[in-house]
Amino acid sequence: MDKVDWKQLGMYLLLIVFLVFNITFQEVFAKGWGTTFLKPACWFLLTIYAIFIFKTGKIRARNKKDKQQIVIISLMIYFMIYFTSGLIIGYKNSPYAHSIFAIVSNLWKFIPVIIMQEYVRFIMVTHTKKRFWIYAIIVVLFVLLDLNFQSFFTEMGQATSAFKYVSSTILPLIFTNILLVYLDSTCGYRPAMIYRSSFELFYLLVPIFPDTDWFLTGMFQMLLPIVIFINITYIDERADRTLSNRVIKKKKPLYLIPQFFLFIVFVGFVAGFFKYKPIAVLSNSMVPVFSRGDLVIVEKISDKEKNNLKVGTIIEFEHGSATIMHRINRITEDEFGNRLYVTKGDNNNVVDSDKVKPSQVHSVIHHSVPLLGYPSVWLYEIFNKK
Repeated sequence: MDKVDWKQLGMYLLLIVFLVFNITFQEVFAKGWGTTFLKPACWFLLTIYAIFIFKTGKIRARNKKDKQQIVIISLMIYFMIYFTSGLIIGYKNSPYAHSIFAIVSNLWKFIPVIIMQEYVRFIMVTHTKKRFWIYAIIVVLFVLLDLNFQSFFTEMGQATSAFKYVSSTILPLIFTNILLVYLDSTCGYRPAMIYRSSFELFYLLVPIFPDTDWFLTGMFQMLLPIVIFINITYIDERADRTLSNRVIKKKKPLYLIPQFFLFIVFVGFVAGFFKYKPIAVLSNSMVPVFSRGDLVIVEKISDKEKNNLKVGTIIEFEHGSATIMHRINRITEDEFGNRLYVTKGDNNNVVDSDKVKPSQVHSVIHHSVPLLGYPSVWLYEIFNKK
């Protein structure tokens, strides 16, 4: 039977107590003096405990400098790709103020806390047995400590918002914390501190950000930890002389570049970066052209094209909070001479009750692929049940 490590257990208990206080007094920790003094003070006490109770852990890892360079280079490439994506999807203003006082204040709130968090995590990782379930507990604890519980309880109240919150916030946090535990166990605390500090400095100092939606936000933040993990494991495998040259060549990250490129293109296609975009069909109103569960490829059109559509064109248009795909049945005008479209589903007996303005039109439908849209349809129905 394993002997209980009371020092390590004490660290876990202190983190759990801090987590309970964070949840119980979430409004205090989330703003004002809570973020400026209380939260840094809690992490300062945890760090002092780690320094005086434990000896600084030593990581016997090969190629530490190479791994640290991998983290830095990956971050630089990530920020370049992320920021330039705004040229396609547009930019939005930063939520942070950028006066000297505001920058210094925000740096004080976040950077010292990150450094202390990563040192505490490093101590926990290096003073525990290398077992999967222990690492999993550390990941879960730090994910919970990173969560904004005000947002968590608000977003998890409804199925649709919960799905978006899990995809854009919780899953990226899990991926990031898995990477940070891995970095601590193989490279030491410096790469982990560099990783997290770089994100905070980027968000605090840059005045504008790409206007990404929840889907792209989640994809961006989950892809980077995967890329760094693959490159660091490759360095270890390359240094292991027991591997053959053929295996090393096969695992070389360079060979993964086309796959990551295709993945990014696929994400951009699904998110609507390009002129064409896939959409799942939710109803049978256009049978036999396409049916519920089919996947249609739509083409975005310009404002000029929206005003010159012809009878017989199948259009995707906005109707209240819904998106409809019906065929233009005839063209008419309002009292001011503005063009209006009368639409009808091929499987419906009557035309739609409301006429469609050109400004409501999003795109035109070109092709359909049977059945491929069913996963999206099922998810939609699950998260929109009353």
